[in-house]
Amino acid sequence: MGFRLPPKKPGPGGGRPGEKARPGGEEEMEEKMEMLEIERSIRGTPRICEKGGGFTNTGSAQIIAGPNGERLKPKAVGPGFACGTHAEFEAFPGMLVIQAGQWRGDYEISVYRIVEITGNWAKAQLIHRFERGEWNVDPPETLREAIEAAKKKARCYHCRRPHYILP
Repeated sequence: MGFRLPPKKPGPGGGRPGEKARPGGEEEMEEKMEMLEIERSIRGTPRICEKGGGFTNTGSAQIIAGPNGERLKPKAVGPGFACGTHAEFEAFPGMLVIQAGQWRGDYEISVYRIVEITGNWAKAQLIHRFERGEWNVDPPETLREAIEAAKKKARCYHCRRPHYILP
């Protein structure tokens, strides 16, 4: 995930030059799938991590949430290395993964829903995307706390702790 994209230049339909015009210049939400790397426990259980932190001007974070944006209880809490892995959760279809990157306070945020888990990969659907100051589709209020935690973690200088877990 990059931290800064060039500004959008007006083209046909309000997109970048060369893009096809869309009605009203609005971008349609396409069903985008990503493959997210996961780990396996010693018993083979799929695990996904909360990780990341901030530096002087940049930062990135990955927050894990339940299907409705709720906090989850981690299976393990890490040793607290700066900007490393801070909590491990058992991965399951339906859970949400929120990734945030920031460059001098300018954020890009992606919200994914895990669809299926195969080997060391989780197939995840992009459901919300924030870039250039706006959301492609407004996330529900139930996700606001998790999204704010991702932003806070991406700004947390040399972060050494989880930001969105149940005790």
